[in-house]
Amino acid sequence: MNTDGGALGPRYPHRDGGWTDAPPAEPLGTLPASRGRRRIGLVAGAVALSLVSAVTGGGVVLYLSDRSVVTASGVSVEVDPRALSRPADSLAGIAERALPSVVTITVSGVRGGSVGSGFVYDEAGHVLTNAHVVQLAQEGGAVTVSFQDGTRVPARLVGLSTTYDLAVLQVSGVRDLTPLPLGNSDTAKVGDQALAIGSPHALNGTVTAGIISAVNRPWPVGTEGQKYMSALQTDAPINPGNSGGPLINAQGQVIGINTSIETAGRQLDEAGNIGLGFAIPVNQARRVAEELIRAGRANYPILGVVLSADSLTPTGTAVTAGGAVLAQVSEGSAAARAGLRPGDVVTEVDGKKVASGEDLMAALWRKAPGEQVRITYLRDGQTRTVTATLSAEPVG
Repeated sequence: MNTDGGALGPRYPHRDGGWTDAPPAEPLGTLPASRGRRRIGLVAGAVALSLVSAVTGGGVVLYLSDRSVVTASGVSVEVDPRALSRPADSLAGIAERALPSVVTITVSGVRGGSVGSGFVYDEAGHVLTNAHVVQLAQEGGAVTVSFQDGTRVPARLVGLSTTYDLAVLQVSGVRDLTPLPLGNSDTAKVGDQALAIGSPHALNGTVTAGIISAVNRPWPVGTEGQKYMSALQTDAPINPGNSGGPLINAQGQVIGINTSIETAGRQLDEAGNIGLGFAIPVNQARRVAEELIRAGRANYPILGVVLSADSLTPTGTAVTAGGAVLAQVSEGSAAARAGLRPGDVVTEVDGKKVASGEDLMAALWRKAPGEQVRITYLRDGQTRTVTATLSAEPVG
């Protein structure tokens, strides 16, 4: 895991303190005995627990059926089932519907293993996740998908793009798969409620809540570290192991794929949630997933420019007003065909401000090959606008 805002790689808490690359020995979703989990036995013949136990002022309350409750004092009372249910549009209602479609992904290979999250993408058994969760599968690692009901099945890798940090798996032999509904990430607004569901530190079925903190945030994506996505930022707590899990809106729709976090520390064992999580918008993920399912790989939109890293034009002039400085323009590229030249300073893409090279890369990352973009730029103090048709580059 890259603690400088990198991907949520497979890091696990060790019994002796610190972190380790090795997954925990306990089954997914369980805690070791040292964490204080206790087993509570019930008298033979008692009705199986159908809901939860709760601690009240009168002691432990066991819900034995949808109406009968026995307190620690042995008093039986009647409970209205409606009091135990939650509205469908509540956070609890949304989580209840989504959880059966969220999975834990375990990869075991010769160079180690990883644990991450994913979700059912379609009824054909495709599961969407992050590429860094299943990258070991490219080297022959075995992939296992675990559902919330305890079902565990092997999965095959359909396609993977490290550039987009997305991958598609496929499972078979699982009945009644329910894909999560996909929303429209372009409509996400700052302040919207958001749920993150996944398996942080291999604790499957974990649900956390927060809001959308920012939209269109330029943020590093992919294992090469050379691309920037236009991310959804959230303060819903996410941690190593949440990678690939869904970010869900108040309508119960997937709006993002949880991918990376910023951390306060600079050491691997200091990585953890500080309220700065980043998700790949589902509109982009949907397009890439369909390409991976269809062809096993995805195409990346290319403008055909090299950006200046120090906000200087090729002549050494400093750019003080903000923008992305073009250091090079490839011959025959989309940029060259549109008339862009080295030294031009891009200030807008499709009417949205570009303050830096990262902004430009994130704006183009949202586009598809063949799509037209309006580029506003400065040249010799004059503002101009051109239209460029993005070309395609196959990426792994």
